Amino acid sequence: MKIINFLTCAILFLVLVACSKETETSPISISDEEGGFYNIRFSVSGFTESHRPFEKLASTSVSDKPIVSDLIYTILDKDKRPIDTLMRSANQNINNLSLKLPNGKYTIRILGLNLTEYIPSYIKNESLDFLLRYQTLPTFGNSYNPSDIFVFNKAIEVTKDSLYSPFILQRFNSKLDLKLLDEIPSNIKTLEVATQSAHQILVANSNSFSNLTNIITYNSSSYRSVYFDITPYGGLSNQIFSANILTPGQEYSQLSEKLLTLKISAYDVDDNLVVTKEVTNVKFTPNTITELSGKLFDDVGNEKQNSLSVIFDESFSTNIIKQEF
Repeated sequence: MKIINFLTCAILFLVLVACSKETETSPISISDEEGGFYNIRFSVSGFTESHRPFEKLASTSVSDKPIVSDLIYTILDKDKRPIDTLMRSANQNINNLSLKLPNGKYTIRILGLNLTEYIPSYIKNESLDFLLRYQTLPTFGNSYNPSDIFVFNKAIEVTKDSLYSPFILQRFNSKLDLKLLDEIPSNIKTLEVATQSAHQILVANSNSFSNLTNIITYNSSSYRSVYFDITPYGGLSNQIFSANILTPGQEYSQLSEKLLTLKISAYDVDDNLVVTKEVTNVKFTPNTITELSGKLFDDVGNEKQNSLSVIFDESFSTNIIKQEF
């Protein structure tokens, strides 16, 4: 994976990684001759399993295969400026980190993702963020569907050598399971699902004046779409189409529920719009599946209202939000 260019060109590494496999888990440290520094040691877990329903935290079993490829470690100073940044492969066997920091207050942020899906941007001592890549479709435009992404945030005060218990990363993305109950017409080729999903992940932004230091995703009113080729499902009913959603307006201090609007559209083999429905007040919460079910094609050829409010089913299970349209 061509990550070295990003590391050498985009990020100034104050935390150094040993080059050989033999020393890869050795402490990242500064010479003992530089007094006033303390050993900080920790490990990370929580990004090794994805199943349905989502657990409150993903499994930490060391035998499971990581579902993200890369971990981004960032050390912020007391003003939330990024002073140390390090990227490592998400290998459960080497996710122990040891470094030396001077006396003071810091914030540790860790991001687990598949780096090939993002465009990183780094400004020394100011900001670090990742812009989601998209697939460009000739007829419809940009299609966004990120894989799982995990986050961690912890404030620490360094006054002595410290060994922390494992830092458990929490899945940030929500998951949409859209279930079409009615039969999909055989002439339908493309399904579009659009919502106000974020497309940028902030790890650090020192602009305290704009209150951005704790932001993970910006508030967004722009719709971003994911497209599905549903040609193979013609004539079938009760089909489920899934996509990950990066909910907007989230902060590291507390991940919260968001109410979003979904626009669901279907196009025929000639890419003509056949039907569209708008579903309001759909609940999305990080690390949670939202099941949205209903009939999409019952209005085809009829003069019916396409904007429907959601009726919430309060009997849904602990980890799954169930809604209908």
